[in-house]
Amino acid sequence: MTVNFATAKCASDYVEFVGSERADSNFAPMQDIDGRDYEIIDTFNPNQIFFISL
Repeated sequence: MTVNFATAKCASDYVEFVGSERADSNFAPMQDIDGRDYEIIDTFNPNQIFFISL
């Protein structure tokens, strides 16, 4: 089974989720992210681990 969150979005007054597929299983680039999202990833996940849980 494959789960894809590439276009998934969820927002509320408290949480915002934006899914993106940064790379495929061979680490080939897929989707770019904007500066705001990159700043969040760089702050909370500097080693670029696949999943973030905040």
